[in-house]
Amino acid sequence: MSFYTGLGIHQILPDGTLGPEVEIHGLPEGAKIHFVTWSPDARHLSFSIRVNEEDDNTSKLKVWIVDVETGKARPLFQSPDVFLNAVFDSYIWVDNSTLLVCTIPSTRGAPPKKPLVPDGPKIQSNEQKNIIQARTFQDLLKDKYDEDLFDYYATSQLVLASLDGTTMDFGPPAVYTSIDPSPDKKYIMISSIHRPYSFIVPCGRFPT
Repeated sequence: MSFYTGLGIHQILPDGTLGPEVEIHGLPEGAKIHFVTWSPDARHLSFSIRVNEEDDNTSKLKVWIVDVETGKARPLFQSPDVFLNAVFDSYIWVDNSTLLVCTIPSTRGAPPKKPLVPDGPKIQSNEQKNIIQARTFQDLLKDKYDEDLFDYYATSQLVLASLDGTTMDFGPPAVYTSIDPSPDKKYIMISSIHRPYSFIVPCGRFPT
């Protein structure tokens, strides 16, 4: 995944030239920046920063906020244990001071372990013996273990997070694929996928 290593903000002056740069400060050293978006009133920037976990070799994403006037950057969530889940969607501004964020559920735990023996034979049947040309795809789910892994990594907990630090869970954990607020900010259109999953088509064709 590509990333930015720094940010700067310039105001566009009436003559079309750029004003002085507002330098972003407060970022952690070596920050890898993704998903930069403006708040509706253009007073803040939101973005994610990839951080390395000290206890293992994995890295996770955290949501950060920048005050455009001062250039001061800070994490959106006060808790250090809230991480972004960007498998499908990431976050959106629902108003000038609130974001809806796809987070890794706090109860997720360790990933499922691959069973030592298969749970059963793989069977595909064409009893009518019709010859049907079907498109083939790569990187499909292959078995129940793949289904469990897919649920583990793709499931998100939606959280409403305000700039003042207040947070609230929004709905149950699910495999959310898109979140989109209405123009008047009164509604949010949410899409998710659910089982039964398929072993012959990609996740974009799973039940919604």
